[in-house]
Amino acid sequence: ANLVITLERTLHNFPWLSPPTVDKKITINSKDRDTRPWFTKLWEAVYEEEVDDVVTNVTEKEEKLNTIEEKLNVLSEKYEIREKNTQEQVKHLSEVGEARCKKIEEQLSKIQTMLEMMKSNVGPVDNQCKNTHK
Repeated sequence: ANLVITLERTLHNFPWLSPPTVDKKITINSKDRDTRPWFTKLWEAVYEEEVDDVVTNVTEKEEKLNTIEEKLNVLSEKYEIREKNTQEQVKHLSEVGEARCKKIEEQLSKIQTMLEMMKSNVGPVDNQCKNTHK
């Protein structure tokens, strides 16, 4: 025999389980009564739509999170590429700077050598000038 239960009457003593208005009626077969608690059947009927809404919201949020994750992955890849390019540029600039420093050091060394040669040449010339003025 089918048992028809009005949820409003049944859940009246459990206001914390019942939405404000419940208009659904549920038919519970005797098979269900034996295999599943009737309360579970009632709960499923009352909250089925709410559960569906929650599942839908969760699905939508998961999709949004997946979209955000994909965008973050793309941004991360771009950042990694830019970081790699920046590191390569820094390395290149460092190498160029080192090469320029070496050239400047070489030029300074040449200038220093020339100055020393000039100084050594100026000494004898200075002595010659002193000797001629005497």
